[in-house]
Amino acid sequence: MSKAKHRRSVPFTQIVTIVVATMAISMIVDFGRKAATNYRIRREELRLEQEIAAERAKHEALVALKEYVQTDEYVERIAREELKWVKPGEIAVVPIPLNEEPPPIPEAYSAPTQPPQRESHWQEWWALFFDRPLVDFDSANSLP
Repeated sequence: MSKAKHRRSVPFTQIVTIVVATMAISMIVDFGRKAATNYRIRREELRLEQEIAAERAKHEALVALKEYVQTDEYVERIAREELKWVKPGEIAVVPIPLNEEPPPIPEAYSAPTQPPQRESHWQEWWALFFDRPLVDFDSANSLP
């Protein structure tokens, strides 16, 4: 009988302790994984909420633009500024630059090139009124 008692070297409480400790460690690791997953999901949710807010703002701006382009004010602005139309009784004044050379006459057909860069209207008016090129204030400030 003493041999039967001696065979059992690990008491029952130690086996229970090992099983409980293994389960506790397993649960702690699982909890850590779930917490990390929850953190990543939360970050993604915040990023998506910011993206949604940006897209809503963009949508509102587009709706406002759509409403504006349907107004008579927009049509008149485009007709006057881009199409150079005038109302009946008005006279269109187009400044002609004085220092622009006439384009050369092509001798033979050549590949089309880019059109020459024209000055904007206010720069043409500046040159006409003050008889000199526009002062570049950015480069004037950089002088010693």
